[in-house]
Amino acid sequence: MGDICVHCGEDCGRHPIMYQNKPFCCNGCKTVYQLLNKNNLYSYYEIEDTPGIKVDINDFDDKYAYLDKEEVKEKIYEFREGDMVKVTFFIPSIHCASCIWLLENLNTLNKGISSSMVNFVKKEVSVTFNEKEITLRQLVELLSSIHYIPHINLEKKSEYDKQKEEGKKLLKKIGVAGFAFGNTMLLSFPEYIQGSFGLEQKYKFLFGILNLLFAIPVISYSGSDYIKSAFKNLFNRIINIDLPVAIGMLAIFLESAYEILSHSGSGYMDSLTGFVFFCLSENGIKTEPTELYLLNGIINLIFL
Repeated sequence: MGDICVHCGEDCGRHPIMYQNKPFCCNGCKTVYQLLNKNNLYSYYEIEDTPGIKVDINDFDDKYAYLDKEEVKEKIYEFREGDMVKVTFFIPSIHCASCIWLLENLNTLNKGISSSMVNFVKKEVSVTFNEKEITLRQLVELLSSIHYIPHINLEKKSEYDKQKEEGKKLLKKIGVAGFAFGNTMLLSFPEYIQGSFGLEQKYKFLFGILNLLFAIPVISYSGSDYIKSAFKNLFNRIINIDLPVAIGMLAIFLESAYEILSHSGSGYMDSLTGFVFFCLSENGIKTEPTELYLLNGIINLIFL
């Protein structure tokens, strides 16, 4: 049996690669050792005996060239503000305390990296970096050079991305409902305080038509999920909470449209748009803090 590799603990065989009188099983392990010591990360080897994984560093050439494309970056970036970017990589080779220590000290390997945090259970590392100082491609090459090769999948979206997309869709629907709610309230206001100053019939009809136009995108877009869910479950002989909500929405809309078009009343479009808005806002409580700030702004604009 030959010498034991200082980096990974493997048998170096009969012809070990020597560096500073220390044996290494391959050039990969020697390169990682040199990289760590060059950046004064000596304590990496104090956490465990031979903590490193056996590596075989290759010339990357253009292997990660696709990471220079903007459309690819947008799929990988979790957050981007100015030059600061945050990404999260799944790295299967995370296996011990020394892995965590090294990955959370990436900023010592490159000054462009601001911070990094490891989720050991999920085997993920989140890295915040300045893309003016280190590109996404260079970051992945750096991780690969110390044998923490990220698993990059551009096809499947993470649960976080799905929730983010759903949050954006919900916010758009809240925005449409909120805009319609504010305007229908304004147009319906004379009906509540008309007293002896009743509106002329032509203006009542005009305001009614405008309310109808505002309500159409609310019933067909903002509130469409309730209606689809109710009818889908009804078709499967299941009754859920969306059924009475959908019936109420359609009943108010159809009754109000009839009154407006037949000149027999002003309808209840303000009640309809307000009902949908507040139903969606209740779901909006589950969105992210930044989205809640925007939701709060919409509500303030309506009632100010």
